[in-house]
Amino acid sequence: MNSDDNMKKIENLLKQNLRLSHDIYESVEKTRKYILWLKIFNIIKIVLVLLPLVIALIFLPKLISTYLGEYTSILDQLNSVKSGNVQDVNPDIIKQLLGL
Repeated sequence: MNSDDNMKKIENLLKQNLRLSHDIYESVEKTRKYILWLKIFNIIKIVLVLLPLVIALIFLPKLISTYLGEYTSILDQLNSVKSGNVQDVNPDIIKQLLGL
């Protein structure tokens, strides 16, 4: 009789262990999915930050050089006027500056 009681206790303990193991497995699966989604959203955030920076690095130098060239020609004209050397002044640029 003692052997039957021990077997039932062992069987109950095994069932309880199996139930607890199943609960732990479900918890681990939820945690795994949560971490997976965190990784996915971190990649999306990195792309959303780096993509505009890469695009800016590609297109900004060309834009800056274009506007810097125009700005330099305007400054050259103004410096010529300030120094009194009116022969180097281009009237078209002056008209453009004045909005005529």
